[in-house]
Amino acid sequence: MDFNLTQASTSPKGSGTPRAFAWRIGLFLRSGFVRTGACAPRTPGEAPRRRVRPWARWRLGRWLALAGACAALAAGAQQPAHQHGAARLDAALDGPLLTLALNTPLDSLLGFERAPRGAAEQRAARELVERLRTDASLLKPDPAAGCVRSGVQLESAALGLGQATPDADGHAELDATWTFRCEAPQKLAFIDLGLVAAWPRIGRIDAQIASVRGQSLQVLRPPARRLAWPR
Repeated sequence: MDFNLTQASTSPKGSGTPRAFAWRIGLFLRSGFVRTGACAPRTPGEAPRRRVRPWARWRLGRWLALAGACAALAAGAQQPAHQHGAARLDAALDGPLLTLALNTPLDSLLGFERAPRGAAEQRAARELVERLRTDASLLKPDPAAGCVRSGVQLESAALGLGQATPDADGHAELDATWTFRCEAPQKLAFIDLGLVAAWPRIGRIDAQIASVRGQSLQVLRPPARRLAWPR
């Protein structure tokens, strides 16, 4: 069994973010895989269950360590739910998989936070979606780590993306999750963010980083653009 962090469609909103990592660990534990050891109780007549392989114990330990780091970040980084000019970036590294999840008011990207009206706003919305999906300059991991983007997921009720539900207060947001596969994740030292240059209405990025190497909270304001990775 190989537990993929980018899957599990029933996960909570922002499934690629550190906030949801602990939820995924719970799903993994509930799957019954770790109950295959010799100490697990068995009913009379039941065939012996498989032992947990050593690699599985190592992987579970690594995931639990990362889940603990994510939980600590989530508990210590409470901030206003919706603030114009501010964006939140959650970053997690698990083995070769780097996940970067952005949450921001739609106003910071388009200048309005509702469904687009008229031809000009609809065109601007299409261009935004296309740029988020294709522009490699928005998020540039340290070249030494050899990271290649493997997926992009967008959610915004106002733009009809994903399965996001409209916000009750009428303040539309956008969630974007990028995944990368890194050949040398141990060499990752920074991530350059082109988000502010692309959208000047973003005046602050609150970043949460979690990996087995450590965790950190960082606030970037223009012209700063480099997110330092824990060493």
